[in-house]
Amino acid sequence: MLLATQGHLATLVISRQPLAASDLRALNEATERLQFKILASPDQTATEPVIGDLLSATSPSDLDARSSRYSLDVSPPTDTRPFFFNQLRLSNMVDLDFVRDQYQRTRSVLAGASLVVLGNIAAMGTLFLLIGLSLLAVIFVIILPARSAIHKVEPRLAWLGSAYFLLIGLGFMFIEIGLIQRVSVFMGHPVYALSVVLFSIILSTGIGSMLSERFAPTHPRAILIWLLLLAGYVLALPHWLPQLTHSSLEAAGLVVRSLASVAVILPAGLLMGFGFPIGMRLVMSQDARPTPWFWGINGAAGVLASGLAVACSILFSIDATIRVGGICYLLLIPAALLLMEGRSERMDRSRSMEPVT
Repeated sequence: MLLATQGHLATLVISRQPLAASDLRALNEATERLQFKILASPDQTATEPVIGDLLSATSPSDLDARSSRYSLDVSPPTDTRPFFFNQLRLSNMVDLDFVRDQYQRTRSVLAGASLVVLGNIAAMGTLFLLIGLSLLAVIFVIILPARSAIHKVEPRLAWLGSAYFLLIGLGFMFIEIGLIQRVSVFMGHPVYALSVVLFSIILSTGIGSMLSERFAPTHPRAILIWLLLLAGYVLALPHWLPQLTHSSLEAAGLVVRSLASVAVILPAGLLMGFGFPIGMRLVMSQDARPTPWFWGINGAAGVLASGLAVACSILFSIDATIRVGGICYLLLIPAALLLMEGRSERMDRSRSMEPVT
């Protein structure tokens, strides 16, 4: 590895094989001609202690241990955590307080890192501000106006229905945001990923909603199978998707990579498309009055989850965001089964009240 910098620009040259003497001569001549400063090179000691410490790691676990010693996140980015631009450890408030205090006191955290810290603080502050504003918006625009629809509704139906539509709103958005971020690395550009994932999600969930009319589950076992298939597929994605994206497809053309991404998203989208119409049928068969409330809960969850999913990916990983979506659909099982049980009880009461002729 050779690391050279000029001002706020750094260039890292990496070779799988040791750099030959001729390679090093060419690189040294280029850095001298372009007036770059070499920070690390195979033929000289690293000039920055942090870089020297990281380069002396002998294994991935050793590298993780060394990078965890610093208040800033200097761990190498990966496909599941590609956010190289963020160096604030939001998961460790002690490190975050240290970075803030040291920057305020000395206007420097690590050599040359002050601008990075400023940018990270501004970016993360903006993200959490948007989450807060979204929360206020859904409260005053969706939740409060829709409260009248849930008055005089059976509490059991109100709680179960709210939990159901809250979970499908959170689960859907966490999975969608996670897939956009994951496919973005595979496609090589966020615009391609946004286009492919949104197209695939909208198309597949629409088909799933249409199929739910024809294959509507009428038995608890069907509900259980549907949700286990969906949650199982989503939770398995972080385990087998890297094998696909790191295969020969990674070097394929844009069309081939787009089709592969669509094929990955299609099963999840089809199964997620069943969620909203099934829920609406379950609650409307018992009481149609709280429908606006449940619709609002679903929309509010989707709005809030979009920002929360981004924060989750940055704090933990994209895989963690996808797993949260899968867990939401697992938690949906008891709510869906209890709603179906309530519908069956309602139908039994209706039959018992029918006049005998």
